[in-house]
Amino acid sequence: MLGQLRPKLLINMRIWTFWLLRVLLDFTSDRLEVYRAVSVVRSVSFAFLVGSIFLVVDLIHGQYLSVSVLIFMLLNFAFVFFLTLRGFFNVAKYIFVISISTGHFINAASEGRESGNILLYFPFLCAVILFFGFRNKIHSGILISFLVLQILILEYFDFRLINSNFPSTSEYIRLNYHLLLAFSIILCMQFVRELSIQNRAAQAKLILFNKRMKRKNELLQKKNSELDYFVHKVSHDMRSPLRSILGLTKLMKNESNAIQMKEYVVWVERATNKLDSFVLEVLEMSKNAKSDLNVIQIEIEPFVNDIFEKLKHIEPDRQIKFTNSSNKPFIFSDPIRLSHIVSNLIGNSIKYSKKEEDIVCRINLNIFIDGNKSIFTFEDNGQGIDSKSLPRIFEMFFRANSNSDGSGLGLFLVKETVTKLGGEIKIESELGIGTKVIVSIPNRPA
Repeated sequence: MLGQLRPKLLINMRIWTFWLLRVLLDFTSDRLEVYRAVSVVRSVSFAFLVGSIFLVVDLIHGQYLSVSVLIFMLLNFAFVFFLTLRGFFNVAKYIFVISISTGHFINAASEGRESGNILLYFPFLCAVILFFGFRNKIHSGILISFLVLQILILEYFDFRLINSNFPSTSEYIRLNYHLLLAFSIILCMQFVRELSIQNRAAQAKLILFNKRMKRKNELLQKKNSELDYFVHKVSHDMRSPLRSILGLTKLMKNESNAIQMKEYVVWVERATNKLDSFVLEVLEMSKNAKSDLNVIQIEIEPFVNDIFEKLKHIEPDRQIKFTNSSNKPFIFSDPIRLSHIVSNLIGNSIKYSKKEEDIVCRINLNIFIDGNKSIFTFEDNGQGIDSKSLPRIFEMFFRANSNSDGSGLGLFLVKETVTKLGGEIKIESELGIGTKVIVSIPNRPA
């Protein structure tokens, strides 16, 4: 019979413990503090059981002073249980330790040394360490000092501080001693077990903390490496147009031919524009990383058409046919970041369109809005990207086209911006056929 009941009892205990953990986790995310609170609840439950046993024993033996003290203690235990479940962990611990030790002090001071009341002070001291830990020195120090003071007072008055009107019989003293000895041993064993559980929880927390620190260090090292590479690359890419400008200005100093001078000015302008474009892209990186999202409602058709109108003349010798469609008229997004994504992808389709005069550069943008998601599909019939370059297409400073005079930051910035919006980007391309870019971003009000 007992063998059949044991699994059911274990299952019920686990269910009760899981319920208790869920309740306590609502008040703190510190798992170690939750384990301490669970220890308080278990200790209070055990103390309530022990107190009830002593209440019955004292009633039978006519120890009515002890009975009144025990009733007061049991009411305090119920209050401590309530406070713990309401998240007042420290208050509950203080009330529990003070109430149980004070009640026990009154009984010990009236029943004499022979009753063995001193035995319970050992688990009381263990309980303080269990409830507050070694780090919480102030709380632990106050309560341990309180318990030690009680022991010293009892020793000084030889456990005869209170004269009881209900003298203890030798049978009661012997029974009380054995009960206190048994409960003291059980409590000490239970507290050692609870401390072991807390120690494992602390070790798990430390291991998790170390893992997080290791990941952060690895990320920091990666960021430092990227920063070193970025500074080196930016310095190199900024020096190139600056050196061109510097060389041209030296030529212009000694040039008297007006026609040649105009040609030099055109070259200086190109180098300056290239440098300006590069600086703007670097600033865009910083702005995208630091500024918060500003999500508003955007009317799609005029938004996209306005972007195309600004870009259609960047390659004046190309024939361009742009079409766009959307299943809904509005979208919720950050207009600045969305504009950066759309303009960069349309601009790439124009810049890397086929150069033959008889070929029309076809760019199609389809926007499909489904619930809380918007999917932008960009398709063109341009030069395309070779399969070897596709895996690296979103890397910083990577140029897939050897003829490109860009910075290699364009698609990197697009991906960073899409990520900032909480979306994803995919690219499919075939050299000589064209490119397809799919951007999926959230569509919901801020």
